Amino acid sequence: MDLNNIIFVENYSQLLDMKKLIQKNEFVSFDLEANGLHRYPEKVCLLQFATDKNIYLVDPLIIEDISPLREIFVDDSIQKIIHASGYDIRCLDRDWGFRIKNIFDTSIAASFIGSNKLGLNSLLNEHLSLNLPENKIFQKADWTNRPLSKDLIKYASEDVLYLKTLRDILINKLDKLGRLEWVIEEFHLLESIRYEFKNEETAYLSIKGTGVLDSRSLTILSCLYKFRDLEARRRDKPPFKIISDRKLVEMSNNWKDEIKKLDNISFKKNAFYLRLFKAFEKGINCEIKPRPKVEKKIIKISHDDQINMKERLHHLKSWRNRMSKKLNIAPSLVWPLASLNRLSKKSHKFELELFDISIRDWQKKIFSKDLDQFLSSLLKI
Repeated sequence: MDLNNIIFVENYSQLLDMKKLIQKNEFVSFDLEANGLHRYPEKVCLLQFATDKNIYLVDPLIIEDISPLREIFVDDSIQKIIHASGYDIRCLDRDWGFRIKNIFDTSIAASFIGSNKLGLNSLLNEHLSLNLPENKIFQKADWTNRPLSKDLIKYASEDVLYLKTLRDILINKLDKLGRLEWVIEEFHLLESIRYEFKNEETAYLSIKGTGVLDSRSLTILSCLYKFRDLEARRRDKPPFKIISDRKLVEMSNNWKDEIKKLDNISFKKNAFYLRLFKAFEKGINCEIKPRPKVEKKIIKISHDDQINMKERLHHLKSWRNRMSKKLNIAPSLVWPLASLNRLSKKSHKFELELFDISIRDWQKKIFSKDLDQFLSSLLKI
């Protein structure tokens, strides 16, 4: 298969034909393109599938009903080969509620054989000796626009063209290292990923820097945040292209100065500033929104114990780094840092830690005995 075997799927009948052909395969390579850098709300603009014979470019902006694709994604007998699948999984869930079964993620697989650069082009270069040009113009393209240029079609097609070959090479290397079971467990966990819709009433609290705001400024920020969101939808532009997060916090913190600036602007000539002024007015005059209280479990630890915990954590990180170098994988794959933090406390039981959902079965099998012994020697500190 090559770039001469591209089939454009632009109506429901073609979609059904493609589905039937894909269902005859044991695998399909997959990718998607969205428009989050240019439009708001973000939506998927192109779906790319590849089999041994063809590349299919599905246009969801033209086809109103793409529900038949659900059968492909949930079919456990068809392996979906995806690179860095988290974003794709969330987009499919957000736009259509699709779930995916039987995933092979080439990025995750490569991380378990010691690849340092996990971008698709880097992996194709490392494992297939392919040198595809990295063009950031295509990466940042507005995929809403039609017709797609020849360059964009080529770029989108190459994202799936080599995935099957890459997957075969990675499987062979994983099998030789005895790590195939490790990545299979990771792939199963990918199936539970869901898109998390933000709570519109509290989303403004997630903006970095809100901790410096007093109650009134925080209330004003909530109003400015809603103003920005409405403005973004009105203009079909991402919120960060309307007003940046940093600027929102700055304006909320210095709201008196911002109001003075707006007083010198003619609202008749610029309706945007009129809407902004009204958002400020609402935040200034409405009832103050108290900052939500986060209940924290306070555990009193003596100064000496704090020092000992830091020392034990330092040793636990050193243990993890040694295992990382020994296996030639990233330290984060060896054992979760949050778990090491908990284990640095004398009172924390290792047996209980093994029940934490962040600890994989393969990690328990490979590292738990060694870590338990190492931890026992540390608890004497």
